Amino acid sequence: LKGFLPDEILNREKMGFGLPIGEWFKKELKDYLYSFLCSDIFTQREFFNTDEVKNMVYQHISGTANHTARLWNLLVFELWYRIFIEGEPY
Repeated sequence: LKGFLPDEILNREKMGFGLPIGEWFKKELKDYLYSFLCSDIFTQREFFNTDEVKNMVYQHISGTANHTARLWNLLVFELWYRIFIEGEPY
């Protein structure tokens, strides 16, 4: 693409790109997030303070706080646990 793009773009360090997970948790993935992190199954395991997790979900969805990273980690853990420990097919 030399000649089409400026040299500062062609010669810069490799860059990643982010996904709008935090926004998806508020909209498209809201029900999905809620169905895992606010479920009876999640609560019964008692791995985490589920009242605090639910509070983070509600705060994030309402826009009063940004808990994207924590919610992502909790969701991935919950999915991993269900698939690899409990053997649920997903």
